[in-house]
Amino acid sequence: MMRERAKRVAVFGGILLTCGLLYGWLCVHTGVAVPCVFYQITGYSCPGCGVTRMCLNILKGNIPEAIRCNPALFFCLIPLLFVFADSIIRYIKNGERKLRKWQEIVLYIVIAVLLIHGVIRNIDF
Repeated sequence: MMRERAKRVAVFGGILLTCGLLYGWLCVHTGVAVPCVFYQITGYSCPGCGVTRMCLNILKGNIPEAIRCNPALFFCLIPLLFVFADSIIRYIKNGERKLRKWQEIVLYIVIAVLLIHGVIRNIDF
């Protein structure tokens, strides 16, 4: 059973990685990207604006530019990595899907940070 769960995670992860890399390739080579609907409607940047540029800069190794694209999400990547890694390991080992309390807290903090960043980035100083 553990082997089946590991296979499911690997297949799902492979599909996500492939889709992400294909989208990145499409963005780089054609200039076509998914526009931010929130920005188009309101004229304000949403908490996720800049994620595509951030990811592309991370892949290029241009960390300072990646941070400039979306600093809040960039610095939330490490705690999110721990949350998802622990979840994947526990799922593979024993099929457990429920988040632990600390994971829920981390996710709520990340959401709060992104929402606050979304407001602050639109204030003209």
